[in-house]
Amino acid sequence: MKHTFRILISLLILVWPVIGMADEVTFTVEDADPSITSEPYMLKKDSIKADFSGGSVYSDHMRLFANQTLTISTSVGVITNITLNCTRIERKEGGPENAKITEGKYTSNGSTGTWTGRAKKVEILADGHQLRFASITVTYIPNGSVELKNPQLAFSKINFTVEPLSDFTPPQLTYADGIDPTRISFSQDGSTEVAAVNTSTGEVTIGELEGMVRVYANYPGDDVFREGTASYTISVVAAEHVSVELSEKTAYDGHYYATLYYGDKSLVVPDDLEAYTYHVSEGRLVVGHRYSTRDAIPSATGVVLKATEAKAYEFAVTTRQGEKDDANMLRGTDIEEVVSDSGYKYYLLTLNNNAPGTIGFYWSRNPGDGSSLKNAAHKAFLAVPEGIAGDIRGFSIGGEIISGIATITSEDTTPHAISDLQGRKISPSTFNQSLLQPGIYIIGNKKIIVK
Repeated sequence: MKHTFRILISLLILVWPVIGMADEVTFTVEDADPSITSEPYMLKKDSIKADFSGGSVYSDHMRLFANQTLTISTSVGVITNITLNCTRIERKEGGPENAKITEGKYTSNGSTGTWTGRAKKVEILADGHQLRFASITVTYIPNGSVELKNPQLAFSKINFTVEPLSDFTPPQLTYADGIDPTRISFSQDGSTEVAAVNTSTGEVTIGELEGMVRVYANYPGDDVFREGTASYTISVVAAEHVSVELSEKTAYDGHYYATLYYGDKSLVVPDDLEAYTYHVSEGRLVVGHRYSTRDAIPSATGVVLKATEAKAYEFAVTTRQGEKDDANMLRGTDIEEVVSDSGYKYYLLTLNNNAPGTIGFYWSRNPGDGSSLKNAAHKAFLAVPEGIAGDIRGFSIGGEIISGIATITSEDTTPHAISDLQGRKISPSTFNQSLLQPGIYIIGNKKIIVK
């Protein structure tokens, strides 16, 4: 029969029947017939018998003659310990070193010999010299067995896939009849930032990181059951990822840059990358907040990404909201869109070819006066109030004020034809949004909103 339980804190206060309790009997000269001088004799207490194949009884000890055998046995359960308290230490005078026991483990220390093991019967040979016992103590388990039982720990399910920060109910744990559940403990392999198990109750809290954790239930063993474990695996995987490419196109000072914006998604910063918010103060670009590896970038937050390797980086979508920067002047759009709200100057993240190796936010080539720009989907741009921006044409990541720009290399400088929703061409060849009225247009086979 097995018991089943759901792992709860109340587990610790269960009243559970005590199992595997050991009993103990001690034989002394008072238990023996003093008239025995040289013959086999037997002592018995409870279910334990001590049979001497040859010996005698004295006023202060029980003697087992040389090369004779003392057999200690039980009619119920299993013997786990025998302590021989001798009247002498020396081998020739009946000390415990004379005892020879082939099964289990036997050690002697001074006048005491100790046997440990699991047996229904233990034979003790007086090897070459007699043994003189002041007392013999036998420890046994009435309901024990020679072979320890299997605790039969098992979880009802062994593989789980969940999302970061989700609720999780541990699987049911079953175990053999007679197991004391208050002695079951729990452990794990894997980061507690992925999933953390309560070592007493087995309850699991799913963390914010992706990864795998193995959870173990552990039984330490007792006089009836051997040690045992059971385990299950939790794979924490985000339901959605966002991939962002950092290219050599925007390299500066050994790093690669890009912008990122999602209006409805919070994103976890991957390894080997940082993200920054910015604002303008005293005509210079100033870092606001830095998001490091495993931080969450809040939804509707424009950031600049910085890494030492040009490649695609995977951002896990999370329900966690990171720290907002209310002073952040980076904005963004979820679709390719022309931004031209009055009262602001707009800047794109680009390289300034007039100052090689300089990267920052600069006016878009069209219309060239900072009054508007075309922003790509999920990219961020810098929106600076006109009163702060003045006539500044760009802000370097390095902090320089840019008053004039010869050539700008941005993420998209390709000319596009412009049409309305009926397919009528608005501009003959190149994109110049400053000529457009607010509305929806087709630019480069994409729908663009001009505000």
